[in-house]
Amino acid sequence: MKHCYGHEQLDPCEYCGTPLVGADYDDDYYVFPGILKEACRQARSLKVFLTVYEPENGRRFVYGHGYKSKGINWNEETLKFYVPEEYSLDDLRKNIGDWNFCPECGAEVVFKTEKCNSMLKFNGNCPEKGKNDEIKTLIGCEKCCSSAHGSFL
Repeated sequence: MKHCYGHEQLDPCEYCGTPLVGADYDDDYYVFPGILKEACRQARSLKVFLTVYEPENGRRFVYGHGYKSKGINWNEETLKFYVPEEYSLDDLRKNIGDWNFCPECGAEVVFKTEKCNSMLKFNGNCPEKGKNDEIKTLIGCEKCCSSAHGSFL
């Protein structure tokens, strides 16, 4: 079975103007008519971890980390703040600023709650995590489809 290494939107067909998509499979490369909607690339790397500790003096200390990639580089930020003893996810969101949203697609980060001893942990990810690229196939002319084989690709 061939493994797909990725898709890319190409220049339109020079004969009919239909948008083209390229697909890289092992030693083969295919070109066909279509429109590529890429999945959010940040969804694979964006992570927000928040740990809410037991209350002291009517407030809870929150400690966390945020990670996101910028190309091949990583951006990491330490998050420290207090929330009321009785708090909600909205109280946490007010304190994490830009970490509420995916920097690439703008979607609001989704948090999953996990109880660990006397602490609550909130793990956040882009809601696009796990989604693949989508391709809308189109009908073009006979020159729109092509393929190549070889290690020279």
